[in-house]
Amino acid sequence: NPKFLFAINAVVYNGKVHQHLPKLSALLEGLSRKVHSVPTVVVIQHPLRNDHNGWQSDWISWDSFVACGKDHKLGRTPAGEIEWHRGAFDWPLWILFSSGTTGRPKPIVHRAGGMLLQANKEFIVCADLKPEDVFFYYTTTGWMMWNFLVSGLGLGCTLVLYDGSPLRDPGLLWRMVDELGITIFGTSAKYLDHLSKKYRPLERHNLGTLRHIYSTGSPLAPQLFEYVYRDISAHVMLGSITGGTDICSLFAGMCSALPVYTGEIQCRMLGMAVESYSPTGSINSPDEPGELVCTKPFPCMPLGFWPLPGYGAKEDVKAAEARFVQSYFSEFQGVWYHGDHIIITSSKSGNGGGLIMLGRSDGVLNPGGIRFGSAEIYDVLDGFADPESEPSLVDFLAVGQKIDNGTDERVILFVILRDGQHLSPEFESKLRSAIRSRRSARHVPSRIIEVNAIPYTLNGKRVEVLVKKIINGAPLSIVNPATLSNPECLRFYQEIGEVLRKEAP
Repeated sequence: NPKFLFAINAVVYNGKVHQHLPKLSALLEGLSRKVHSVPTVVVIQHPLRNDHNGWQSDWISWDSFVACGKDHKLGRTPAGEIEWHRGAFDWPLWILFSSGTTGRPKPIVHRAGGMLLQANKEFIVCADLKPEDVFFYYTTTGWMMWNFLVSGLGLGCTLVLYDGSPLRDPGLLWRMVDELGITIFGTSAKYLDHLSKKYRPLERHNLGTLRHIYSTGSPLAPQLFEYVYRDISAHVMLGSITGGTDICSLFAGMCSALPVYTGEIQCRMLGMAVESYSPTGSINSPDEPGELVCTKPFPCMPLGFWPLPGYGAKEDVKAAEARFVQSYFSEFQGVWYHGDHIIITSSKSGNGGGLIMLGRSDGVLNPGGIRFGSAEIYDVLDGFADPESEPSLVDFLAVGQKIDNGTDERVILFVILRDGQHLSPEFESKLRSAIRSRRSARHVPSRIIEVNAIPYTLNGKRVEVLVKKIINGAPLSIVNPATLSNPECLRFYQEIGEVLRKEAP
């Protein structure tokens, strides 16, 4: 039941103007069917769309909204100082929503004290960030990395914000490093993967101010560690980090006191009792794949799902509480289950064991009862992604298809080749041989299928679980297309799924 609704009238991305007011009108129409009072709508105008076309009569501009606050001295004491509000540790700070690709998004409520404590622990103690650091993270405001970045203000960092495509001009972000003196540079593994195929920043930029580079969103492949240290900077700390919207922070990530090992996240974060569990709920030995769990409470654990007690009808609060328990505590009684398949490696240099991310647990492959993550296959395929080679892979996606009436599954691998190249029997044989020799016979895909597109979320994550569901017969109606950057490609996966199910029922 919002009191205010802030929206931008348009977004410019990759040279195109995307209108947002139709989305805003649709949102308000849907909201009017749910709540009795209509929120005050405040519109932020893009410099390239500085008009009132499509506005409703009761909407106000951001400039007018700010001017009204100044005129009435809102939030100020009679002496003109900011009128601070002191809340409790568990004061609801913000609600972050999960992607909602195949179901209702989870409205995750985070507590003010937990977020402040966690951010300062991660930045000051683990990463050694300082007030003089200039902190940049390429992120949308809808991704938790925006909240992660903004938390840098808590220790006095200067933040750099960028709105637009990071790859239309691949040198742009690196010119920003030199021009603005950026010391902490955050991005995604997908960005580094794209960049590695066409740009070497070290050849064109000084980059002398850089101290850290952070990567998240998906596992950082070993060859991208090598790319960063060879073609960006040999002197940075490369922090592959993992956490999620669910905790708005990290389970494992960077530590300036420890070395970086190729293909691994440096360590489990301070105060996070992260373990790898077997399916029966016992702690795995080092280097054994398992489920990421956190065995003890932690300060940034969410308060729950919205609505919290006191903020909604009793039946809605009860349903939210039940959904919260089902989401995180139903797999292992009383233990936070995060849904990631991982390996905690043997301890090296006092790191207590690094982490290797193997993929989402619900996307784990299980042919013949042998469980492994898709990342184990992707690691092999990355060796065939050299743009100088021919043929060469651009992208790939591995999922499991149920066979033998659901009692077993086989691995299906979808691949994209470079423009003008196609999947030949010879190249397919090379891929199979490499997977068999570097992994095992169980890892070898039963089918390798050339495709034109692989679905991604708006935050640049491969959508494995969704494709797995579709090729196993789920209808396209389970999909929320607004969460994907290319939902139109799913029609192909629905059609090929029908073929695959007839081929191996």
